[in-house]
Amino acid sequence: MLLKKFLAVILCFVTLLVCLCACSAHTGNSTAYCQTDQFIRTLDPQLVSTKAELTVIYNCFDGLMRYDAEGQIAAGAADRYTVSDDGKTYTFTLRDDLVWSDGETPVTAADFVYGLTRAVLPETKAPFASMLLSIENAEAIYSAGKSSDSLGVKAPDKQTVVITLTRPDHNFLYTLAHPVAAPCHEAFFLSTKGRYGLNDDSLLCNGAFYLSKWNTENQTVRMVRFSDYAGTDQPVLYAAQMAYGAEDETLITSIKDNEYNIYTSSYTNMLTVDNKAYTQNNFYTTTYALYISDGLQNGENDMRAALMQDVDRTSLRINLPVFLQESTGVIPADSIERGQSYRKQAGAVSFPVYDAAAAVKQLGNEKSTYTYLSGCTLYYPDNDYAKLYANQIAQTWQKDLSAYINTKAVTAEEILSGIQNKTILLAILPVQASNDTAFGTVSLLKDLNVIGFQIQDQYTQPDLQSWMQILKSYEQRLIDQYTILPLFDMPDCYLSDQKITKLSFIPYGNILHFRYITKEE
Repeated sequence: MLLKKFLAVILCFVTLLVCLCACSAHTGNSTAYCQTDQFIRTLDPQLVSTKAELTVIYNCFDGLMRYDAEGQIAAGAADRYTVSDDGKTYTFTLRDDLVWSDGETPVTAADFVYGLTRAVLPETKAPFASMLLSIENAEAIYSAGKSSDSLGVKAPDKQTVVITLTRPDHNFLYTLAHPVAAPCHEAFFLSTKGRYGLNDDSLLCNGAFYLSKWNTENQTVRMVRFSDYAGTDQPVLYAAQMAYGAEDETLITSIKDNEYNIYTSSYTNMLTVDNKAYTQNNFYTTTYALYISDGLQNGENDMRAALMQDVDRTSLRINLPVFLQESTGVIPADSIERGQSYRKQAGAVSFPVYDAAAAVKQLGNEKSTYTYLSGCTLYYPDNDYAKLYANQIAQTWQKDLSAYINTKAVTAEEILSGIQNKTILLAILPVQASNDTAFGTVSLLKDLNVIGFQIQDQYTQPDLQSWMQILKSYEQRLIDQYTILPLFDMPDCYLSDQKITKLSFIPYGNILHFRYITKEE
């Protein structure tokens, strides 16, 4: 009898310990403080575009799918789903007891129907609407004004979402984890009267965090753990606070003074700060490449071939700062495709060998050719590293080809616009897809009129390895046609202090995943 009582006490004690351990993972009181140079202008999930905006929405909303601790696609607001044999019908069953961040309003299938419908309406002008155009009638609604009632997204009951596609889409589950596919409660949206996502009172969230405070004057956003969250993996952090829109020098000063736990920026000069209190993580998501327009011709002489053959990538590499890296292709090194590292799967492309004699031969001996080239300008983004490369390339052209080409710093936006409009013939082009995917990079170059050949639709290749090689062939063709020569990759930079014991990222865009970030209390 005593033995039974003793065992019962031990069992209760063990059960209590298990419960305490389980609860402790969800009751931490730490707040992670982050500073970024990105801006937040809206937190409407269908309209967000900057990395800071995407960070808030990824952490405060659950789509039908989401990303897990390893950055893999996982069930989100839906706890299970099925896909038809032809790959065109997806049926999702929502989790039980889902509520919005007011703690009362149920999250239902109709909220996902409304969110997806908003995203493809032309008047919404969703930046990522193109990701949803494989849904039945989405393209006709977005481009031709067809009735939104025809969209292939239905809610047969409160727990079920059925999505019908016009064609199999091998990226579709990843798309459903993106903010553009976030749910939206129609009655609440209409009640905001055009202010949806513009302040902390005009947003209902359904994720592991909710938007607690958005101070537009001080440019800070605070996300707090949602206690009524019904999904899996409650965050350990109690809150995450972001200071956004920081000036370059403000970032440098903050790092020196150890003001924040995490810094994120594309401003690489922050990596030059000698502060051993921070751990560095770099994601190479922008390729800087020499672009030569097909409009840069003079008679039969192939100026593009001459100019590209006269770029000494080996010499340029010597002066490359340690936190930049030599490009291995047109598509940035850390691009993702269907959840996999593109460059690791596809491998590096090949580049033309520096050959000054061959370059001179390409030009011929016509004096008019050199005169024509000497009237050109090589435009570059206004940063120190692009300037270094632009000046070295121009000096080599002057030395080897007797071509006195000017260099000029402009904004990256001016370069993109000038290339698209054919007003810029020579440039150091920053190549970055908005969603950091390999196909997104190809699509960007197509939209800029850089790609003049036919490209396949991403939906046509179910086999990932075959699709990777097709994308690689596009890269190689751009190089072989003397249109683009990749030079160096610029990272998105992340610094974290010693209090951050674990960093986690959503791979599409390398977004901070606060759900899985841990900090010492």
